[in-house]
Amino acid sequence: MLSKLFGKKEQGIIGYIYVADSDEGILKNVSAGQTIKNKKKGPPWIVVGHGFENMTIAKWPGSLWRAEVIDEAKNTGLREYAKYTRADGVKIIEKLPLSVLFGGFGVAVLKIVESTSSIDLEKAEKLAGAFPDKALELYSKGWNIYGGTKNDQPPFYGRDHQNTIAMPGDEGCSPINSAFKIIYSQVFDRANKLTNGKAILTDGEGNLSLDDAWSKACNSFLCAAMAIAYQQKYSSDEVALLSRAWEAVYGKLPIKV
Repeated sequence: MLSKLFGKKEQGIIGYIYVADSDEGILKNVSAGQTIKNKKKGPPWIVVGHGFENMTIAKWPGSLWRAEVIDEAKNTGLREYAKYTRADGVKIIEKLPLSVLFGGFGVAVLKIVESTSSIDLEKAEKLAGAFPDKALELYSKGWNIYGGTKNDQPPFYGRDHQNTIAMPGDEGCSPINSAFKIIYSQVFDRANKLTNGKAILTDGEGNLSLDDAWSKACNSFLCAAMAIAYQQKYSSDEVALLSRAWEAVYGKLPIKV
């Protein structure tokens, strides 16, 4: 599918633009067929991704667009493996389903991502109560399966990844791209809002994290997403364990979608 979505034309690079619903810049209210240009050349540039493996999704939800670069900005200083192009002008070609962001099981993964928006105090409590701690061992196993698929195995391959939401690298950051990072960010923000900050912990170095109950609630989403990502690698019993808490609140896991 990606080979059909991405490529080069004589008139410019074809790539992807993600626009958050909260965006207040020149891409706000964008539509297919529009030509968008910066008033002045230079930052903030329009960032056109070459693929979805390392696409940055700073805010969720949003919309995804296929676009053509019609005015390429200076792209000096980028790392060799940069998977995007800076542009001062683009033509919007078409809107794409958000599910393509998350790979082959994107439709199912998107359902997990979208379910985070409905979490409230009651659901968070139920998720935390239903979450089996042993699921984290399987979640860590998933990350090591992913690490083993990379051409250059990362230095952290084979370690405990119970707290991992991304494994950065040239080949991508996870088996479902940015989904784990979006899930964590969404649950973190909901926890902060619903508890007036009481669910957010700070360590001696100023690092923020979720308290135990909200961590378990968040892990319920993360583990369900991992079950979908590696449904062909896990046994049926392992998939059931990974998805137990999420299914207790949201129903049957949408695997093979």
